[in-house]
Amino acid sequence: MGGKVKMKKKYFAHALGSEKKYRAKMVKAKKQWLVYGLVFGSLILGGLLTTNGIKAEAATWAPNSSEEIASRISEGQKTITMQTGDTVWNIGVALNIKNPMQLLFDNGYKDGEQYTLPVGTVISWDGNHVTITDSKGKVIGSGTVTDDNKLDPNKTVANQISDEPANNYIETNDEKNGSNVINSSNEKISSGTISNNTSNNKVINTENSPSNEQKPDTNTDNKENTSSKPNENESKPTPEKPVDPEEPQNPTDPENPTDPTLEGLYSQLEAAKTKLAELEQELAQAEIDLENAQGSQSELAILQEHLADWSGKLPAAKDEFSSKDALAKEAEAKYQAAVQETSDAIGVRDEAFAQVEELNTKQAALTDEWTTLKAIIDNAGENATPADVARLAEIEAETTAIDQQLVPLEAALNEAQATVDAKNQAEEVAMNEMNQRNEESADAENRVNRIEAEIASIQAQIDAIGDADIPALEQKVEDLKQAIAKQKELIKELEAKIAVKELEVAKTQAIKTINGLGYLTNAEKSNYISQVNNAGNKDTVADIVSEAKAKNETNKYTQELTKLKQDVIKQIQSLQYLTSSQQQGYVNQINAVTEKEAVQPIVDAAIQKNNENKATQELKKAKEDAISEVNTMKFLSKDEKEAYIGLISGKYTTTIERVEQLLNMAHGHNDANELRQYKAKAKTKINALKNLSEVEKTNYGEQLDSASDEKEVDLIVSQAKSQDKQNLIEAKTDVKASLKELEWLSIEEVTNFTKQIDNQTTTVGVSNVLSKAQKQNVLNEENAAKLLAQVKKDATTEISNMKYLTAEQTTSYLDAVDNATNLKEVNNTLTEARQTNSAAEAVAKLKEEKENGITTVNSLQNVSSHAKQGYVTRINNEKTVEAVKAIVTEAKAADAAIKELNTAKETSKATVNGLQYLTSAQKTHYNSLINSAGTIKEVTNIVNEAKKINTDAKTLAEAKTLAEAKTKAKQTVDGLKNLSASEKQTFKNKVDAATTVVAVNKIVSDAKAQDQENAEQDGLDEYKEAAKWKVFMEYAYLTNAQNDAFQVRIDKATTKSQVDAIVKEAKTQNDKNQQEINKPIEDKRKEAQALLKKYWEQGKINGLAYGAFLNAVNQASSIEDLENIIQMIHDEVNN
Repeated sequence: MGGKVKMKKKYFAHALGSEKKYRAKMVKAKKQWLVYGLVFGSLILGGLLTTNGIKAEAATWAPNSSEEIASRISEGQKTITMQTGDTVWNIGVALNIKNPMQLLFDNGYKDGEQYTLPVGTVISWDGNHVTITDSKGKVIGSGTVTDDNKLDPNKTVANQISDEPANNYIETNDEKNGSNVINSSNEKISSGTISNNTSNNKVINTENSPSNEQKPDTNTDNKENTSSKPNENESKPTPEKPVDPEEPQNPTDPENPTDPTLEGLYSQLEAAKTKLAELEQELAQAEIDLENAQGSQSELAILQEHLADWSGKLPAAKDEFSSKDALAKEAEAKYQAAVQETSDAIGVRDEAFAQVEELNTKQAALTDEWTTLKAIIDNAGENATPADVARLAEIEAETTAIDQQLVPLEAALNEAQATVDAKNQAEEVAMNEMNQRNEESADAENRVNRIEAEIASIQAQIDAIGDADIPALEQKVEDLKQAIAKQKELIKELEAKIAVKELEVAKTQAIKTINGLGYLTNAEKSNYISQVNNAGNKDTVADIVSEAKAKNETNKYTQELTKLKQDVIKQIQSLQYLTSSQQQGYVNQINAVTEKEAVQPIVDAAIQKNNENKATQELKKAKEDAISEVNTMKFLSKDEKEAYIGLISGKYTTTIERVEQLLNMAHGHNDANELRQYKAKAKTKINALKNLSEVEKTNYGEQLDSASDEKEVDLIVSQAKSQDKQNLIEAKTDVKASLKELEWLSIEEVTNFTKQIDNQTTTVGVSNVLSKAQKQNVLNEENAAKLLAQVKKDATTEISNMKYLTAEQTTSYLDAVDNATNLKEVNNTLTEARQTNSAAEAVAKLKEEKENGITTVNSLQNVSSHAKQGYVTRINNEKTVEAVKAIVTEAKAADAAIKELNTAKETSKATVNGLQYLTSAQKTHYNSLINSAGTIKEVTNIVNEAKKINTDAKTLAEAKTLAEAKTKAKQTVDGLKNLSASEKQTFKNKVDAATTVVAVNKIVSDAKAQDQENAEQDGLDEYKEAAKWKVFMEYAYLTNAQNDAFQVRIDKATTKSQVDAIVKEAKTQNDKNQQEINKPIEDKRKEAQALLKKYWEQGKINGLAYGAFLNAVNQASSIEDLENIIQMIHDEVNN
């Protein structure tokens, strides 16, 4: 067949997506949330500080979490009082209020005053009506919480049963207008505290004094009010933590703080620092935007030049591709014509080959028939039938006629093969030209695609740059710099004010600290507090506090010593091995000490004495256990046991260690007795080995006497068995050598005696075979003439049937056999004939292997004709079958490699087509590249690139899927009825943090499991009691320790599922114990049954006795009963 047609490439438009370059852009958020983000951020960073040190640093202050606040609200509770660390924001989270600050702003509070809500402020609720009062009971904020202002609209305020108020509240004019209804719009905030510009942040003005309040700005024409209101249709955000404020356009001057307290100053300082950091970050971004805008103009000019350059190159590239494509099509037409001519020539060749093959097959059948018939005639000699002789002549005539017919047919076949070879070469040339034209066309097309892709990429970059307002950006940078300078001045002023009040705070904290020293008397506290009030600086205050703490420690030591005595007396009284008088003596010593350090030595002495008493009792127990263990040692005699028991119980054995030593000695003695018995059994095994000499058996016996353990005994027995086998092997080898010296044995007799030797299992048996062979040799020698004639006849028949010998060789060997005078000459001639026949057979098989190999090579579908001819030539030149097979294997491998490449391409295209996130254009592009690839590695690289693009697209799609899964998951969690609010919030937080849909599903699964576990808590105590009763009553084979352990585990179980698992485990252990208890009895029962059966089969007991004993064995319930029955059976037989 001709070479496999290489499919022409198909060309498609090169659709490459251009990469867009995006510039950083500030995005506006809703202004009201930006303001509250700053408010609550300030509260968390610096508000509501405690005065637990000389200076209340905001960095060390930590807010109470919403979970901690919620834990202080019990069912039915209607109020909560602000404590140190509470923030308005987290209180809102705990109460399910999205923006609790609106309650204050709607009741006259100004922005900034929320920083100083003091500890003791009370938030109360009645349904969805919420009221805030100060520590004196004055209402400072109130309003109705709508569903829009809840963090979770599906839940009530403060987790009440209903949002319906129990009381009636008078609706004010403001409430009629909606000003006292908390909502998410938050546009009720005073314009004096929130400027309606794109900054949306309150900034403190340093030009006003701290005592002056900021006046509302009613000038609506101010440049700060140039931004439009947020889109009313935009969804209101529901942040769970403060959001960052957006970039300011026209920042206002900061105003002075109005809070005169130190805590307020700290809060304002931290807020000012936070604001400074934000302004500096905004300035850095603004400078980057300005720099980018300035650089983009020059970049735009360069890109436009590049665009013009590439656009000019495109027409010429397209013309070149059109020309190359035409040449490729022309080359493909030539190649298809060459393929057809090759196919026609192959058809002619195959027809000639079929005619020759038919005659060869017929001639081979005739040859086989002739060989068989000739052997029959030769064997029959003069007795051959005339029909056989006539048929032999017919076969020879037919064979000659076929030879004459083959001459012209083989000539025609050779001519046809030559034509096929020539056509294959022409086809190969045409295919190479076609492939070259295709590659040139593909290169031209790739150049067009690259130019178009570059043009698209440059255009995308030009579109992305757009226009930039550089003057506006410059003004923005300058405004931010001025705002930062003013903010720094404010921070400096606040730090100065803080220093003035720190002494007051230090005194307040010191008095609080002194009052908290629990071991000082009231008089001592009054004295130290008086000193603090008279102190003139913070260092003096600190010294007074240190002195008070030292006095407190002294008082504490005295009280702790008393407590320590009470504790150790209880400890001494709990030492169960002390006598009553010993305990009282140690208690008296404890009562007499005056320092804590003196207590422990007394306790140690008591413990030591307790341990001594304990050791005496434990020694007695150890002796009793050891004596019991000695009595169980099966290989000690009665006298040996009594000797060890006397030593263990003797007066000189005073320690547990000595008891253990004696017990180990007994074990050693027991093991030695056991080893002696083991050695005796081993000697019996060795003496039973039939192929060992007496000397060898004696030697192994001496080794056994010296063995130190059973492992060594087993090794010696193994060595003896190996030697036994080796002796047999050596005996067989010697006898086989002797057989070769017996010259009157025929080849068949030698073979037969060799098989008999191999079948022997003892050296005696081997020697017996040799004796038989020697006798046969003598007998053969005595009957030499008769035997020689038979051997000659057998050899003649075998040689006549050797089909690979020539007629001359056959005649020569038959003559040699006929002229032989002894068996050896006949055997030598027969051996030589066999060798010659085998050599001729190898030549014939080589020829056959070559013919089969050439046929196989020519049948390959993927390698070229030129390559096939190369393989055929190499096959014809080889000298061995193995070499021919190697060439055929090589050709198959090359064919398979080409096939593998084509298969890889098809598989890879299927893979690309299966990438669901690629566009149709992308799939077409990668399939075109795969068709052009020349190696599997290239194909793999192309597929990997396609997979990467697919993965990138998949990532974007999965991000959307993940967001949807999170929303659905949180809805599912909210719908779980048995989870608490805090549990639901925890699971939803985990959902927010999850990065995969699988992880989200796992969290939902965990939430459902927790929901189920919570549901299982109902009736859990009754379920546990029932399970404990079941284990106790039904599982009788458990030990007491096991039963107790399962009872404890059931008590500790937290779900019904855990209880069920423990009960199941208890049942398994109970069944296992039952099997272990019954197994020795059943083993002994089987032993008795086997013994009874043996005696019955031997006729030593009659049927009546057999039935009685068998019934007794089956009814026995203990090992002792069975042993008694076995003894009775023995007695019955022996008597």
